[in-house]
Amino acid sequence: MRVLALCVSNSARSQMAEGFLHAMAGDRERCIEAGMDDYIAKPILPVDVQAVIERLCSGTNLAPVPYDPEQVPLIDMRVIDELRELDGPSSASLLASLLHDYLREAPTTIGDIKHLSDRREAAPLAARAHKLGGISASLGARGVADVCRRIEQQVAAGDLTSLPSLVDQLEMRFARTRAELQRLA
Repeated sequence: MRVLALCVSNSARSQMAEGFLHAMAGDRERCIEAGMDDYIAKPILPVDVQAVIERLCSGTNLAPVPYDPEQVPLIDMRVIDELRELDGPSSASLLASLLHDYLREAPTTIGDIKHLSDRREAAPLAARAHKLGGISASLGARGVADVCRRIEQQVAAGDLTSLPSLVDQLEMRFARTRAELQRLA
């Protein structure tokens, strides 16, 4: 699924940004090279959309940022803050409930991913990694989402040799993420 933002200005050329709900590393660079002016990947936060629209309408150009998996933050606090804002003053915390469910269910999914990786079952492995990555990104667990995306990429490329290492990274990132999310909930 794609989301487009268009800003019509007085210039001869309209400014465009594209957002992908199922983005992969390198997609941003490909969009910029193809003529897009900016790019947003999931989770698509209102603050990010507003920033891109303001940047495009002001004429400020944004140079592509190279992808470095070591620089991906473990937790995206902007997502956590957005979810906290949804909590009502007299209701149970939506954030705490979502994080509780995630922390309860993710270990089973990671176990499934490990099992599918060991058995080299590419299609269901990619589907499980995609699902966990999307849920993780939606809850601000960017480190876990990033490893899931890389698993998907390796499966899509037909290269299953690095899967054991990626699954180990996924388990380690989730352990660190769990500790951090429990502190935040």
